Amino acid sequence: MLSTMAGALGQLLPWLLSILVKSSVLLLFTLAVTQLMRQRSASLRHFLHSVAIASALLLPIAASMLPELRLSVLPRPTEPGFIPVAEPVAALSSHESQSTADIAPELGQPAANLDSSRTSAPALHEMQTGAPSGFSSPEKPTLARVNWKQGLVLLWIVGFATCLIRLLLIQVRLRALVNRAQPVDSITLSSRLRWLCRDLGIRREVVLLASSELDVPIAAGVFNPKIVLSPQSGEWTETRRNAVLCHELAHIKRLDGFTQLLAGIAAAIYWFNPLVWLTARAMRCERERACDDYVLSFGTAASDYAHELLEIVSTLRRPQPAAALAMARRSQLEGRMLALLNPRVQHGMLPLRAAVILSLAVSALALPLAAARLQERPAPAPSVSKVAPSAAPAAQVAPVAPAADDQETPSMLTPAPPPEPALAPAEPHEPVSAAEYPASFEYHNNTKDSSNSAPFDCFAGEGVQHTNISSHSDDDGYRTWTASWSGGTCSIEAHSSGVVRFNAEATAIQSISPGGYFEVNERTGDDLRRLRVEPGANGQLNFSYKVNGSPRDFDATAHTWFSSFLLQLERVSGFSASTRVPALLAKDGPQAVLTEITQLQSDYVRQLYFMKLFENATLPGPLLVKALEQARNEISTDYSLAQVLLTIAQRYDLNDESQRAAFLSGANKLHTDYEHSRVLIELLKRPNLSPQILRATLESAKGISTDYEKGRILTTLAGLSTFDESEITTYLDLAGSIGTDYEHSRSLLALMEHQKMSPQAVSRILDSASSISTDYEKSRILLALSQSHNFDEKQIATYLKLVDSIGTDYERSRDLIALMQVHKLGNDSVSRIIAETTKIGTDYEKARVLTEAAQRYEMQGALRDAYIKAADSIGTEYERNRTLAAITKREMM
Repeated sequence: MLSTMAGALGQLLPWLLSILVKSSVLLLFTLAVTQLMRQRSASLRHFLHSVAIASALLLPIAASMLPELRLSVLPRPTEPGFIPVAEPVAALSSHESQSTADIAPELGQPAANLDSSRTSAPALHEMQTGAPSGFSSPEKPTLARVNWKQGLVLLWIVGFATCLIRLLLIQVRLRALVNRAQPVDSITLSSRLRWLCRDLGIRREVVLLASSELDVPIAAGVFNPKIVLSPQSGEWTETRRNAVLCHELAHIKRLDGFTQLLAGIAAAIYWFNPLVWLTARAMRCERERACDDYVLSFGTAASDYAHELLEIVSTLRRPQPAAALAMARRSQLEGRMLALLNPRVQHGMLPLRAAVILSLAVSALALPLAAARLQERPAPAPSVSKVAPSAAPAAQVAPVAPAADDQETPSMLTPAPPPEPALAPAEPHEPVSAAEYPASFEYHNNTKDSSNSAPFDCFAGEGVQHTNISSHSDDDGYRTWTASWSGGTCSIEAHSSGVVRFNAEATAIQSISPGGYFEVNERTGDDLRRLRVEPGANGQLNFSYKVNGSPRDFDATAHTWFSSFLLQLERVSGFSASTRVPALLAKDGPQAVLTEITQLQSDYVRQLYFMKLFENATLPGPLLVKALEQARNEISTDYSLAQVLLTIAQRYDLNDESQRAAFLSGANKLHTDYEHSRVLIELLKRPNLSPQILRATLESAKGISTDYEKGRILTTLAGLSTFDESEITTYLDLAGSIGTDYEHSRSLLALMEHQKMSPQAVSRILDSASSISTDYEKSRILLALSQSHNFDEKQIATYLKLVDSIGTDYERSRDLIALMQVHKLGNDSVSRIIAETTKIGTDYEKARVLTEAAQRYEMQGALRDAYIKAADSIGTEYERNRTLAAITKREMM
């Protein structure tokens, strides 16, 4: 029985190795993709990891169900012409004897190559074991038959069982902790939990508990979700309360408990694969950041939330349950803080379309992987080669004389020596380059002398495939520079050390600092030039020039080649821009630099020349406009063009309308949202912008796809003292194009914070806010309006219209109470607020608004009747009684 089990274990090893390789390919691919998506939202990366883990779990099932996809990629185990011995032994072990002619077809060898004599099973046994057939080897113990393959399978089973038991234990411990927790009796927390569930679209019932065994809030449960808070939850501020509940509900909304369980199961099955553990760790990090994004989307400022996280982590005194979805862990704090405060990181939920695309992409990789079956490459077709007549056959059977006892002696299969190769016709000798000849050998080439040929353009030709430029300068200004170009039939290497100065035309070296040098090696086809320039005595330069290894005079022809080479080198590398641009300015003025820029061959060098131009000269207005237009037309890289525009914005006031128009035209060419927005912001900071330029700038901002960058532009504009309310239409048009509720509300809040707006403008701001879908963001705008100097009681109808569009009872009541607390309203406005209160569904929130109204205003006449009618609509007897008691208390006072 043990032998049978050991054999079955040994057969599992190829399957385990196949699953290991396939899961590694899948997980390695997803890990690489997520690295490329570092600036995308955490929910996107977490979903990709989750799909990869789920696919890894389904790989064995899919492999058994899908039709095989055979790939002939493995090398054959034996070389052609040799006959393996061990394989036929196993094939013949159950037969008394079998002819070698019968074996040959199975081995893929012609039957004619084998002797027709019989080979007995004992003889083959002797060939395999090396023991005479007359002696039987003793029976080995069963345990000794467990080879290394079976041992590996046993090791996997032990590891799998250990990981699975650990997973079950931590789940049991978490369940016990949750069972010991007590229900939370805080009305505020329970009410806020219900509103957030409604806003997040969570239809399952979520139980709110508290436990003294925890220092940090956790979420637990897949089918019956629960949130367990620490005992200090009653002392939390409103910001922390909202952040904690929103974060934990995000875990429930995203089914993080389920994906964590999948990761645990995958880690148990693939415990031997480090990529699984890396993916599971990445999932833990990304899910916390994804839930942080939910908190931000519901209005908590990133800085405030980061502060709350830091405060929560600082209270940790004991380890948290491993299976729980804890809100904060010390090991993850740094990464989460950086993600929260990094403006380049996208924060947002996972769009359904992106989830479908990612799922299909991973499936497109996982399904072929599951079906793939690697097999040996087919044997090549036998080739017929001409050999000498005396050549021996490829393999022959050497007969052995019969033994004295007339028993059959096994014949040995002996490979014959390989045939002598036929003589091939002599190959013509390859040409030898001059560099390979001795120095005394004079090399002649039928081609044209390279020293007289025109310089080959190896810098910007279509065949250039590899370019590398690097430089280093120490504290003393000593510079080392290396560059290389290669592709097709040409290659260039250039090196320099020290300070190398060129003339204004970049066609000659003027000087090299002591100890420095300039060296170039240019190979074109079979031709090689080498030139080394070093400083000599009295400021003279020494030129060492060789062509194909032979020294040559640095004559007029060589000088012409070197001048052309230096000019091409400068135009592609900007090697001497710091000295050449001032020289061009001194000789022919700024126009000479602009003319030279048109000859440059890379955006980086153009950027370098433009920036050196603006550093060393102040261009008159018309010439500055020309420079702006030239930069826009000739620079295609967003970063380089943005750097040029920002340098101009820093050094010039751009007072003229034509300059601003040219600057804006350059900004319109930028496709990268970050570069586009920061260039537009620099333009908006110019004083006395004309309405035409301002409108054109905001219209240009509509081409930006990132909501954060649009919000940055609007908040910058709202904070400027030069903002004119007459441009409110263009401002709100851009704000309305923002899809993220947080950025939309942030741009509207900036207006009310920094500007004194007319009632008409405020009404338009509230109309724009009505397109926001998140109740919290709408409420933020209403609260900011009620507390600012922009509110006018004449706007009460517009204010209440926006309140009426809010679906969360808590936010409705908060907005109505804030309005009554900050402003002394007339009876008509109070009556409107009481009427709005009847639309609140939660009795507790309805009672809050009415009692606040009773405490601040006298309820008489029609106002009192409206109050009592609203109080009677409260279904809870306790809330209704305290609402009526509030008006009675007011009347007694």
